[in-house]
Amino acid sequence: MHHYDYKQIISENKKLTEENIKLRLENWQLNHLRLENQQLRSLLEFKKNALYSAITGEVIGFDYSENRKIIFVDLGFKEGVYKEMVCLNSAGLIGKVIEVGESISKIMCINDPNSRVPAMTEDTQEIGLVYGTMEGDKLQMKFISSESKTKIGAVVVTSGLGNIYPKGIVIGEIKDIINYGFYKTAIIKPKVNFLKPRTVILLKQK
Repeated sequence: MHHYDYKQIISENKKLTEENIKLRLENWQLNHLRLENQQLRSLLEFKKNALYSAITGEVIGFDYSENRKIIFVDLGFKEGVYKEMVCLNSAGLIGKVIEVGESISKIMCINDPNSRVPAMTEDTQEIGLVYGTMEGDKLQMKFISSESKTKIGAVVVTSGLGNIYPKGIVIGEIKDIINYGFYKTAIIKPKVNFLKPRTVILLKQK
């Protein structure tokens, strides 16, 4: 009989998840740069932007209602967590830290009605703001130019504007586009299942 060290297996698993998420983030950002088609400048920019280290944590609870979409993680100021740290998993963007305790932090998910994320469509590089909704299983990207040629099926990523969310993290996919005259609003299906994240990472600026 082999004797397995479960603690070691769990910590190796955690490390792999963390590496996977970091690679995904790099991949998203690099993909993004390829789309921008100014390779050299972009790569230099990316190297400058990739100044994040990651803290891996586990989700330990939810506060989920129409008006609130909050998750709790087992990381706090003891682990170096601070307000407005960005939370994601390998599927995409989850949200940002809004409250920090000694060893627990509160994260507002991007589908919370109070959440706003500066975003961009990958197909046409259109900029807008992604709002959470009461329903929670969809998001709204508002203030897209009425001239926009963005299409259903386009991927929406963080734009990097606004100093909180780094550029190029996947938010979701456009499912519908509503025209309001001056602006268009895109209905987005998020990539993350907010009630199912187990392992998450928080990005720490170095």
